[in-house]
Amino acid sequence: TSRNITLPATPNKDEAWSCLTKQIKMPNHNVKIKQTLQKKGHNRKQYWLKPKFQLSYALGALLIFFFLIPSLKKVYSTETIITKATERRVLQLSDGSNITLHSGSKIIYDKDYNKTHRKISLNGEAYFKIAHSSFPLIIDTRHGQVTVLGTIFNLCSRNGIFEIGVKEGAVNFSNKNDTIQLKKGQIIKTDSNFVGVNIQNIDYTNYPDWMENKIYCDKTKLFEVCSEIERIFNVQFIFSKPYIKKTTVTGLIHSSNLQTVLKTLSLLTTHDFKLVGDTVKIN
Repeated sequence: TSRNITLPATPNKDEAWSCLTKQIKMPNHNVKIKQTLQKKGHNRKQYWLKPKFQLSYALGALLIFFFLIPSLKKVYSTETIITKATERRVLQLSDGSNITLHSGSKIIYDKDYNKTHRKISLNGEAYFKIAHSSFPLIIDTRHGQVTVLGTIFNLCSRNGIFEIGVKEGAVNFSNKNDTIQLKKGQIIKTDSNFVGVNIQNIDYTNYPDWMENKIYCDKTKLFEVCSEIERIFNVQFIFSKPYIKKTTVTGLIHSSNLQTVLKTLSLLTTHDFKLVGDTVKIN
């Protein structure tokens, strides 16, 4: 019976190999097609993400600009005057007022000063000769607010030191504790919050001393005197022992020359002052 069975013809070897090769290559071709499609999809995703990224960037920049508007407005609408150590500057304001700014001080005022108001911000020390006006002059300091109409006075507001001395007219001062008025010949000086009982009489004829290139000391702590000298001459004091800072000084020091200042301080305090470069060591 096996002779009645018809067997298929033996395939051609070359044709069989060619068919097998095509079958092997087919999966790779499919992978390439899939990768191509994925790449196109990725590019399409990038294409859509790019405008979104640019929009986010623009919104972020706009938001930053929005928050910077107050600062930019302040820069362009105010005048800021700063004096460095050894420097002194005289300002003539539009209302005729005259301000002498001491070394190491800063004053800020609006460019429309005297049009609808007279407001000033001070950090440091200045001597004011204020012209009369329908607008009161308001000076903001970290210690409180000074209000005047027309007067001559000295104002110092540095860290924990505050001082107002009136040469002419009257000055009102208010803080969270009290509201006081100082008249001609009166002064208030403190390193903390204060009330009206702190008002005293000016005991120095040529007040304020720094306008006359002098340093007037009346039981003044040495570290305060040295801080003033640092601003005037751009030097730095080093105390060899902490207790020396609390040494009190009484006397009048001419501050036009550093060597003269140091010699005078040495006599008044019985301490040695040695100047090396821009550093003064106190022993």
